[in-house]
Amino acid sequence: MHLRKTLFSIILVTLFLVGCSDDTEYSHLEDTIRILTSDEMDGRLTGTKGNDLALSFIEEKFREIGLEPINVDNESLLLQYPHKFHNPEKATYQIQIISDSGVKVNLIRGIDFLERNGYSNYEKTLPFTFDSQSSETEQAYVVLKDRSNFQEAFEKSQGVFIVEEAFSKSLLIDTVEKPVIQIFTDTYNRLKEFSSGQIMMNISVEEEMIDAYNIAGKIPGKDNKNVLVLSAHFDHVGTVGDSIYRGAIDNASGVAVLLEIAQKLVSSTEKFDNEIIIVAFNGEESGLQGSSHLVEELSDKYNSINNINLDSLYNAPISIVSREDEVSEDLLEDLKSILKESSVDFNTDLSGGLTSDHSIFLSKHINAMTISSQNVTPKIHRSSDTMEEVDFPSLVKITESIVQFIHNYHHKEYGHPSNSVLENSTSQVAAEDDFEFQVTERAKLNHNEYTFKQSPKNNVRYLINNPDYTFTDLHEFKKYYPAIDYESIIDEYHLSSIRVYNSYGQEIDMLNLEEDKVYTHELSSDDVLSISFNYSSINDEKQKLIVDIGKQTPMENKEFVYEEIDIKGIPYTLSYSINSDHLFGFSYHQEVNGVTYTISFRNGEEVVSEFNGHQVTGIKSSMSEEDVKVLIEDINVPRLVLNTLESL
Repeated sequence: MHLRKTLFSIILVTLFLVGCSDDTEYSHLEDTIRILTSDEMDGRLTGTKGNDLALSFIEEKFREIGLEPINVDNESLLLQYPHKFHNPEKATYQIQIISDSGVKVNLIRGIDFLERNGYSNYEKTLPFTFDSQSSETEQAYVVLKDRSNFQEAFEKSQGVFIVEEAFSKSLLIDTVEKPVIQIFTDTYNRLKEFSSGQIMMNISVEEEMIDAYNIAGKIPGKDNKNVLVLSAHFDHVGTVGDSIYRGAIDNASGVAVLLEIAQKLVSSTEKFDNEIIIVAFNGEESGLQGSSHLVEELSDKYNSINNINLDSLYNAPISIVSREDEVSEDLLEDLKSILKESSVDFNTDLSGGLTSDHSIFLSKHINAMTISSQNVTPKIHRSSDTMEEVDFPSLVKITESIVQFIHNYHHKEYGHPSNSVLENSTSQVAAEDDFEFQVTERAKLNHNEYTFKQSPKNNVRYLINNPDYTFTDLHEFKKYYPAIDYESIIDEYHLSSIRVYNSYGQEIDMLNLEEDKVYTHELSSDDVLSISFNYSSINDEKQKLIVDIGKQTPMENKEFVYEEIDIKGIPYTLSYSINSDHLFGFSYHQEVNGVTYTISFRNGEEVVSEFNGHQVTGIKSSMSEEDVKVLIEDINVPRLVLNTLESL
């Protein structure tokens, strides 16, 4: 260990001396990103030497800044956690074209192709076709030159090969049942030359458990029961062949801003009321693994937690990303007021569509948000994500804005939305409830757990459970609901999160519960009252698709005007905003196994609007009725949802 750290120190000193920028207001930002995106860091994939090197670099910077360990009985800034690792050196990625005459051509990963997601075990040899309408499509791979016919091809075939201008690398494993393979035009032309034949595909990765580390330090506050967590993930997606996915935007930029903020706060003469934790998360790219472990630890330690996460910053304007029912409006308004004063352009996205480490805090009902540049999706997870893309003056303004926010509001306590709704109740019993206790205890539970606890504040005993739960880790969702089927891809949209409301809490008999004991409920899809699938476009992050399925008919919203249309014998309800000509979404009813479901679709571009005096982001579509008909017929909505309904 000591030898490794000595070697890392020598490498880091060499990198710093070679790459030091001129002394400008953003020289430290530039140096940090240059080092984190260097050849030596090798894409910072968790479990590799490059990730270890980044870990040691950030640890040294934390110590130079003067951050204290977050655990008083441990001097280390490194926080170990068990990490699911798919070792690229033990993975198999073989694709071979076989002509009808027996000629075989091996494709090279990263040069000729790149998979959209990996598989623990996938091996098939199938014919390929360029015609998704072919009678052979169901037992073949379809090769596409563009995305115009992607959805149909994906649904009908055994997998899709599709031309992309640039490859996007993902660490997802076993999230899509059929392979989607990115190819360049040269590979497409090579397949065209063969005209027909077969494609042999063998993709497999092995999962192993390793020790990985987050890096965390704190700035002590007067009150050690309340904490502001400032975070950014430092890992990235590694390499493919000779191509290094350097991750300057995602997320060397966020780490650079995090270090600058920490330096300015420690250098300040002001004593902060609440503790401030500075954390560089590991394992974000492989399923938010690092943050999942640390949030559990923090939930047990603090009464009140607020999180500001930094991810993929390269210029302004920026987005404040969170979820409307899981973040304090006061917190948002205070941050927005500072951004306006600092002339930083921004919008607010409360749709919950973007996944980053803040999502773990939100899943535990903790105020959290990510600050990100807008329209980053086309730029990240590509080998072209280098520091030349970064606008450093914008990063300086963003840094100064967050520092100013902390100086202005470090004394302020922010409630959680679940508190606010209940605290405003006219019920005398509700007014006396200890909602903070309930929220804190609920954050400690998994979706299927419940307990019976007494509040030390008012001596009232509460049933604490988690029936309303958002899964950002789709593997976790399958652990609880293995029988529920869903579409991982709809056209150009990839599933990013699933929200479930399970009614099992209504069945719990509190009179037979032992106090402080944690119980586990055997979840059933029969108890699911509603489920929401949230998709994000792979081409434009502002394009969203949300599919809601409920067993209960929702009440009509007075803010909307409804219009009925009939498409192929199925009645659909179009919902228009009462103040706008734009279509909000459409819904219909479908009966399966004696249960009538309401299925609602919302699709369109995120827009910023005013709602009850607050700026929020929603989905806006300018589709006409005719556009809706085309969408329904092209995607075949009823058939698309039927598999999910039959599995509920």
